[in-house]
Amino acid sequence: MKKKYRHVRPNIPASPAPKPFKIAPDFAYDSIAYNKYRIPTEKEIRAIYGPVKTLGAPHAEADNMAMAMDAMLDSCGFYGLIQHAYQLGQPPQGNGFIGYAALSELKPNGLISACVETVADDMLRAWIDIKQEEDADKQEEDADKQDIDIPKAVEDRFKELKLQKVFREATAMTQYFGGCLIFINTGNLDPDVLKTPLNISDKSAELGQGRLHGFKVVEPINVFPGTYNSINPLRDDYFEPDWWWVMGIQVHASRFIKITSGDVPVLLRPSYNFFGVPHAQILWDYVLHFQKDRVATSRALSKYSDYVFKEGGLRDAMMAPDGTSQIDRRVAIMARYRSNDGITVIDKDEEDIVKVESSLGGLVDIAKQSLNYICCINRTPAEKLLGEPPPGFNSTGESSIKNYNKHISAQQEKILKDGIERALQIVQLDLFGKIDQSITFEFCKLDENDRQIESGIKKANTDTLAALVMADIITAEGARATVLANPDEYLVGLNDGIEADEAAIEAAAEGDLEEYGIPATIAGGEESPAVAGAETPDESVQNMGMNGAQVTALQGIVMAVANGELPRDSGIYMIVSAFGITPEEAEKIVGAAGADFVSSKNSAMAEPSVVDTGTPEQAEAIREMQAQRENPTKKEMIAEVRL
Repeated sequence: MKKKYRHVRPNIPASPAPKPFKIAPDFAYDSIAYNKYRIPTEKEIRAIYGPVKTLGAPHAEADNMAMAMDAMLDSCGFYGLIQHAYQLGQPPQGNGFIGYAALSELKPNGLISACVETVADDMLRAWIDIKQEEDADKQEEDADKQDIDIPKAVEDRFKELKLQKVFREATAMTQYFGGCLIFINTGNLDPDVLKTPLNISDKSAELGQGRLHGFKVVEPINVFPGTYNSINPLRDDYFEPDWWWVMGIQVHASRFIKITSGDVPVLLRPSYNFFGVPHAQILWDYVLHFQKDRVATSRALSKYSDYVFKEGGLRDAMMAPDGTSQIDRRVAIMARYRSNDGITVIDKDEEDIVKVESSLGGLVDIAKQSLNYICCINRTPAEKLLGEPPPGFNSTGESSIKNYNKHISAQQEKILKDGIERALQIVQLDLFGKIDQSITFEFCKLDENDRQIESGIKKANTDTLAALVMADIITAEGARATVLANPDEYLVGLNDGIEADEAAIEAAAEGDLEEYGIPATIAGGEESPAVAGAETPDESVQNMGMNGAQVTALQGIVMAVANGELPRDSGIYMIVSAFGITPEEAEKIVGAAGADFVSSKNSAMAEPSVVDTGTPEQAEAIREMQAQRENPTKKEMIAEVRL
């Protein structure tokens, strides 16, 4: 009987459905970079470099204004020139204005926010110092105002209006969006009135005493430019809007204080809403590169160590049906117990495990370098922006902070000065009804340590000058001439009622004070010529320019000698040993102090007379000092008080 065989199909699992094709992120990024240099169409160029879109103007008006600006850019060949640059293989490096919606999305970014807020805080942290320039020929017209401290009144009004906070907000908004407007609120919000110019003078009908209601920062997405001069570049209003749409309300430009930074070329101003280049947009590219490097570094750190599992029957398992499932289960068990407390069990003869580690050298440096690029673009030292100490032994980063402070000072003058000057005029009208041109302001120094250091230097210079006068190395008249010639270097101020020696002042200004007994080093010179009436000074005399701590220590020794707490000889020896000066100079510094020294063992005895104690020369010096104290001249009294 013939057997029948039935063909049995093997139990092969159905293959999964094919997954959709996806482009790797890195490849997609490179493709976008490649397509960046293709020649765009005119429509794409208009979309990138055309007029900005905001919420300021009504739809119909916005469309008309956008069409007018677009026609102006097209007629001057702006779009065609950009397309021609692409054709020549030289496309613009920037992407144009990215729009307020994208810039608003950048604001929550941690790095961009840290860069912007740090600069804005430092630009307004120390605020301003309001002062009044003295004019000898000016006479007060109103006698009632003679007792008013005008700078103090203006400063108090600034605090009431919170102008420091207003300009701080405007500065940060300028960094985020390229600029903003500060609305001058006179209390009249009638649309018909807002269309008219605001007269900032003593003849203004809206600005007067008590009529100012405050200042309000307006975000640029809420404004849209009105008409502007695009014909005559010789006029001041060239490419400057005459008025603005503010959420559908027409407001004259004179009613705003415009704050902007990063000026753009004339042809690009409509694209940037007639403001500047946003600093956040400049930082964005560098922040993207840093984030990419940071993610790549993090992935490398998570994969720096890997295990290679050597399976003896791997080839047979791969060829057999459902063979990979056994390998998957084997690897899953190994991964489950892979820890410092786990144990890996393998076949002694057919399996093996090899640990492979990748080198991590240089990864942190690459990520850190990307972060330093952000600090460089923001012009901010890493120790300030990131809070990390500067590299190097005993490095304080003081020079970097000083350079940063200079940059902040330049930004204050560039961005804020004109706006604060205008606010100062408006506040004067609100307080006094007129503008006093002698009322000015200056930005305070950024770091309070700078003011403390400056005060310490002035104190050290003053103490040094006083010590030289006490030691008879220079005369009091010569010291006074030095202070008059360099008033910003000393803490003292001299009364104008005392007539000064003009020749001494001229000599001090020119550094030629030998006849007054002052070395050139004290007068600001570089060399130290011989002192008149004294021996040629050696290195010890040149070292008389001591700092504040040394002068204080020297005064302590002299006071101890004068109070009888220290013998005179011991005090002179301590001065010679500690300050490296000659005994003769130490004798001059101590003077007659300690001539009546009495040991503590003889304290119960009657105190000897001052004249009967010490050498005859010392007693004579004490008599002269007492006589001068009893009958001082007016000039000596003021010199003693001042110095």
